Amino acid sequence: MFSKTQLEIICKGLPAHYERVDLDVLMEVVKKAAHDAEENFKKLPSPKTRSLFSYVSFWVNAAVVFNEYNSNIGVIVRELEEKDEQYRKAMNRNIKVQSEYMEKVLPEPNENDKWLNEKTLNIVDIWNELDKRVATDAEAQILKDYLPIFEGLKPRYVNLVKSRNQLAKTKGFKNQTDRSAGNRVDYQYFLDNREKVINYCQKQIPEIKLPNWFYSQFNNQWKHGFLSLLPNFPEFTFPNGVLDFVVREYPILDKFKDRIKIKLADRNSQAYYVKEIDSFDVVINKKVNRRQQIVELIHELGDIIGDLKSFETNWNSDSKWIDSIEFNPYWIEFKLLKKLSPEVYRARVADVLNNIADIAFLIEAYENPDQDLPKLYAVTFNHLFPIAKQTKNYTYLIKKHMTFHPFSTLSQTIAQVKVLSESLDK
Repeated sequence: MFSKTQLEIICKGLPAHYERVDLDVLMEVVKKAAHDAEENFKKLPSPKTRSLFSYVSFWVNAAVVFNEYNSNIGVIVRELEEKDEQYRKAMNRNIKVQSEYMEKVLPEPNENDKWLNEKTLNIVDIWNELDKRVATDAEAQILKDYLPIFEGLKPRYVNLVKSRNQLAKTKGFKNQTDRSAGNRVDYQYFLDNREKVINYCQKQIPEIKLPNWFYSQFNNQWKHGFLSLLPNFPEFTFPNGVLDFVVREYPILDKFKDRIKIKLADRNSQAYYVKEIDSFDVVINKKVNRRQQIVELIHELGDIIGDLKSFETNWNSDSKWIDSIEFNPYWIEFKLLKKLSPEVYRARVADVLNNIADIAFLIEAYENPDQDLPKLYAVTFNHLFPIAKQTKNYTYLIKKHMTFHPFSTLSQTIAQVKVLSESLDK
């Protein structure tokens, strides 16, 4: 049975907003969750992926965050927020301006939102249409057709930025960027080292023939990036061939290989730890091409490897947790890709430039939303891709990760920059 001190250490690892909940109320749930975790831990097969303390910590965190014990902790947190009048007003304003944006464009097709307007567009269908046109139609003609939509969205985007900044200020942050930054040390490292990494990534751009529309603002580089244009790509059976390759390079995965379940689904790729049976589920996006699926599976398996290596290192620790860049899934992914094929590695690293470009734009846009944002996005893109000659780029208005989920890619971009920077320093 865990001591009160151990349980309090676990509580300190919960998300920050739970600090506002009375410790006695929190401990009531924590004790129940810890007891259940200890009992379940005894039933798990050997070898186990993590120590008892780490296992209980994960179980408790999930119990509190996902309200698995039907406690009123979530209600308490919401009530505390609602008592803050400034926060409540800012949140209502944020909901209003997001609804106004959705009157023009939805994040994705949704029959339940037809009440908005029968002519309301959605981001998924817009990019599907652009994919069909970008290779055949002149950019000027595409822009002419979409400019009325963009002009209608521009002021609404500015309102979105300002409302999110105001909401962040009610929580004591400078703006939404500051709120999204997370670990301040890692964020500052990103700012200090991104130019070095940009320079390195630019040198990795494959020497292949690119279509003349590649640097168009209407090319979906998340779909048609350097990786997709490589003339050759290693052959793998999917997913077993990929898993076998990764296991050969990282034997730590071998003893847990049978506890990894991989499936395709209509959502973003992600690896999940299944606490009840001490196993891993890996979901790979079925809508991306096979090359992308292979790279994404390597990354998600890298996430599991990093998890296992971290817990192996810290097996007997309940404090002073040791972290290492070599536990980072991007470190593992890039190392595996370099082993797999230098050409694939270079293309993958060059595609990181897109992430940096989008985050760099968001940082500047949220710092000063009243500037010429289409020009800012073009200038930012040209800085990352010097061959590009964009003058205005309006597509930030129709990208989900820049409109409805701003900074959702910040943590992964910080990780990519940190891994690449530290690999250059070794």
